[in-house]
Amino acid sequence: MITVLMPVYNAENYVSEAIDSILNQTYSDFEFLIFDDGSTDRTPDILKYYSDKDSRVIVETLNHQGYSPLLNIGINKAKGCYIARMDSDDVSLPDRFYKQVSFLEGHPKHVAVGCQAVRIDPDGDPLGPMEFAIDHDDIDMSQVYNAKGLILHPGSMICRDALLEIGGYRPEFEPGEDFDLFLRLAEVGKLANLPDTLIKYRSHLKNVTVTKKLKHQNVKQKALDEAFERRKIAVDVPEIKLNDIPISESENHFIWMHTAIHSGYYRTAKKHALLGLRKSDKRRRDYYNYFQGILGPITFRLKKWMRK
Repeated sequence: MITVLMPVYNAENYVSEAIDSILNQTYSDFEFLIFDDGSTDRTPDILKYYSDKDSRVIVETLNHQGYSPLLNIGINKAKGCYIARMDSDDVSLPDRFYKQVSFLEGHPKHVAVGCQAVRIDPDGDPLGPMEFAIDHDDIDMSQVYNAKGLILHPGSMICRDALLEIGGYRPEFEPGEDFDLFLRLAEVGKLANLPDTLIKYRSHLKNVTVTKKLKHQNVKQKALDEAFERRKIAVDVPEIKLNDIPISESENHFIWMHTAIHSGYYRTAKKHALLGLRKSDKRRRDYYNYFQGILGPITFRLKKWMRK
């Protein structure tokens, strides 16, 4: 049996799709613990519908406190030997649980397994693949020496005993609590990613402020500093510098446009080229990006045709 943990906060637009993707898993022996972090939209009504409909869905409503404390509550209440993480705006593909459980049961030295993913936009249209290293050494070397986590948190399955052994999540490391978690998990067992794409990871329009960037950077640096001390690594700790810079809504659309073009999702690229131009200040570079989005797919197809 596994336990699915999903914290939720004001997710009325996506939570039904997320829940359906869990209830439609080919591996059906699970309990689904959903913690509502004090939602103020229609989320509570949606959650009640599903808990009334399926006995595996167990909903608990709490005061707003952030995701890490809720996940720790879930770990302590879980009946399953494996914890499957899920976010309220993502979509798990049907074989995710079956493949991850099969891997963990066949690899007892591993304490966590992730997967490959496809990034989607707020409408669910594909933007491009998210590819992660498969082997433990590659994953851990990346997070220790490059400060890059290579397990997608909402697409992971983790041994409950290992989570209890390391003391669960540390809320003081939000919003980098997952980076801290996998650093500590790698010290009690092995990590892996399956080569299969098993989750759709949703991206949102966001306004990354300098303050948020610095907080994320600081907690990740602290997590890495502590990991070096615990592991007694006798080299300088890498300095973490995040690439999250304040961007406008228009720039966000153009970034998605370029990602979609590169991945061959031309329809998505055209959509974001148009949205990017509409939200922009109509500067020269905005029109340049727009025409790239509209004509880019044609250029890519011509290049492919010329190679034949």
